[in-house]
Amino acid sequence: MTRDEISNSEPATRRTELYGLRVASDVPLPGRLLEGSQQPDVAIRWGTVPATIEDVIGEGLIFQASARELLLDVEGTARFLISDGRRVVVEGSPGVPDSRIRLFLLGSVFGAILHQRGLLPLHGSAVEVGDRCMIFVGVAGSGKSTVAAALAK
Repeated sequence: MTRDEISNSEPATRRTELYGLRVASDVPLPGRLLEGSQQPDVAIRWGTVPATIEDVIGEGLIFQASARELLLDVEGTARFLISDGRRVVVEGSPGVPDSRIRLFLLGSVFGAILHQRGLLPLHGSAVEVGDRCMIFVGVAGSGKSTVAAALAK
C-alpha cells in the first residue's frame, strides 16, 4: 500500500483516547475506548514506510526530520513515519510482536506527535504534595522515579 492509499483508505477500527487525543489505530493501544464515528485527532495505520523523507532539516542515527515529518527507524522493530501530528504509518519488522511496536508508539512516536502539534512532552515522574504537584524530569536512568518514590514515602 502506498502512502496515498493509506491516508485515503478506511479508518482504523480501534478507537481510544490517549494523551488527550482521539486516536484511531490499527495497532492495539491502551486508553479509554471510544465509541461513535467522531473524526480522530490521530490515525495510526499499518503500511509501507519510505527509507528516507524529503527536505530533511535534521537527522541522527535512527531518525530523519523535516518541517512536517519524522521518520523513526528502530532496527529490528519497525519504521514509523509521523506526519503533521495527525498521521502515523507503521511498518513492522517481520515477526515482531505488537507489544514491542506499541512500546515505541507510546513513547517516541507520541512524543513526536505532541511536538508536531506544538506541545511540549516531558519525560518525568510526578508526586502530589497537598493540592500541588512536583514533577522531576530528566533522561532515562537519572533517578526520577527513585526521587519520586522516596518523596511519596
